Amino acid sequence: QTDESTTRQFSGVGLGLAICDKIVKLMGGSIVATSRLGKGSEFHLTLPMPVIGEHVRHLGDNRLSDAVPNLSHQHILYAEDNENNVKIVQQLLRPTEAILELAIDGKQVLALYRKSKSVTMIVLDVEIPLIDGLQVCERIRQENKTIPIIALTSKVSKEDQKKYFNAGFTDIIEKPIMFDNFYDVIASN
Repeated sequence: QTDESTTRQFSGVGLGLAICDKIVKLMGGSIVATSRLGKGSEFHLTLPMPVIGEHVRHLGDNRLSDAVPNLSHQHILYAEDNENNVKIVQQLLRPTEAILELAIDGKQVLALYRKSKSVTMIVLDVEIPLIDGLQVCERIRQENKTIPIIALTSKVSKEDQKKYFNAGFTDIIEKPIMFDNFYDVIASN
C-alpha cells in the first residue's frame, strides 16, 4: 500500500497486520513479515498447537487422553473434500481405533455406503461436491432409518440445525473442529 495517490488500486488503513500480530501474541506465537518493493510481502506464522494423533493417550494432559473414546467397534464413513479437514479427522480418529473409510463427494459416499455392509456411522461435510450432504443424508435415510449420520459444518444457526435434523442427520459437529466436542458427538452416536 505504498501508493498514496487518490486513484490507488488497493485501499485500507493498514490495521490488518497489527490486529494479526496482537492475536498471534495472545496465542503465544509469533508472526514475521518481509516485504520487497514491487515484489510483495511474505508472512510467516508460528503458533504453539496441541498434539493430537497417535500418542494422544500418552500425553500428560489427562483431560485430553480421557476424552479419547475407544471406537474399535465403529466403521466410520467420512465424506470431506478438503484435504486439511481430512487430515484433522484422521488424526482425531487414529487413537480411537475406529475403522475409517474416506469419500470425497456425495456420489462416492452413496456408492461406498451401499457397497459396505459394515459401516456403522457416517460423518458428512454438509457441502461436499456432486451431491451435497443434505441430499446424501436424505437418500441414505430412505434405505436406513437408524444409522447415525453426523453433519460436519460451520453453518450452525438454529435455522441450519433445523434443516439438518429435518434431512435426517442424527447430530452436528461444528467447524472448526474442537477435539472434545468431536469425541463427545462421535462417542454418543
